Amino acid sequence: DGGGVLAPPEPAALGLALGLGLACGILFVWLTRVRPAPEELVLFLLGMCAFASGAALQWGLSPLFVSMLIGAVVLGVVLSELTGPLLTTHLLRRAGEMGGTPADPVAGGRPPDGGRA
Repeated sequence: DGGGVLAPPEPAALGLALGLGLACGILFVWLTRVRPAPEELVLFLLGMCAFASGAALQWGLSPLFVSMLIGAVVLGVVLSELTGPLLTTHLLRRAGEMGGTPADPVAGGRPPDGGRA
């Protein structure tokens, strides 16, 4: 019986769930790269979740896990698009405030020993 303890997933099932989640997440990002209207974006998201959940159930996988993987892929892509320019701008601004150069924003343009040789 096992006493209500869940067994770890088989490596093949885990690999299949990872592959399905990654593939569906990449497909969703690819479909939405042209920036559809918000109504269409919701439709794409619901369709992708329904497809991924149905495929997961058909193959005996966890639909929740596959959907969370899709969300992680989409979030990773969105954050990488947003934080790239924002992070660069932030570092340049901080370097200017500290009197440093963009290449060395932490040291403020000075050598680590404070300029003493």
